Amino acid sequence: MKKLVQVLTVLSIGLLAFVGSNRANQASAKGVHHHVQTTLKAYPKNLRKTWYHYVGKFNGKNYYNKYSFNAHQMKETLYFRHNNKISEFHTVNPLKSHPVNYEVPFKEIMHTPKSEMNWDIANNEKMNGRKYINVTGWFAGAGNGNFFNVSNQKVNGKSTKMLADGTGISAWMDAKRSFYFNSKLAARHAVNQHFDHFDYYA
Repeated sequence: MKKLVQVLTVLSIGLLAFVGSNRANQASAKGVHHHVQTTLKAYPKNLRKTWYHYVGKFNGKNYYNKYSFNAHQMKETLYFRHNNKISEFHTVNPLKSHPVNYEVPFKEIMHTPKSEMNWDIANNEKMNGRKYINVTGWFAGAGNGNFFNVSNQKVNGKSTKMLADGTGISAWMDAKRSFYFNSKLAARHAVNQHFDHFDYYA
């Protein structure tokens, strides 16, 4: 009888341990999504403005490339001159979020609805002592997309907010097209201006 009691006691302890462990694993599995590090769920407040880059004058009219950000969306307007005509190009990209280091399955890429093709993700990055927001397409790889940095710069003798728009794995800039400002006047004054502490295309 004593041995039977001991055996039953051991079995009971083992069963309780198993149940407790199983519940803990279930609770962990259910709660894991609350602690997974994700890409940005909203653009930072200092980016949520309209930014202008002066393209030039054509037929008496000034043209500006433009970025407009709100918390969950980026709009871009670009102008191109070709065959003595101005073409206008627009994109509207919703910001989405997924776990960091998440790889979109190939099957999902091949069957992506058109409504999702313009989704963007964003991450914080740091290069050469500067902080950037790296914005890429939903399926893009490392080194792709745009690297946005907001800083104070001197333009025409005045301090003004500037949005730097770098590309490539080192957030390279082009003095002719990479810098945007909160005002169209500042954008015109800053044409081809070179700003320190950025990496530039050769």
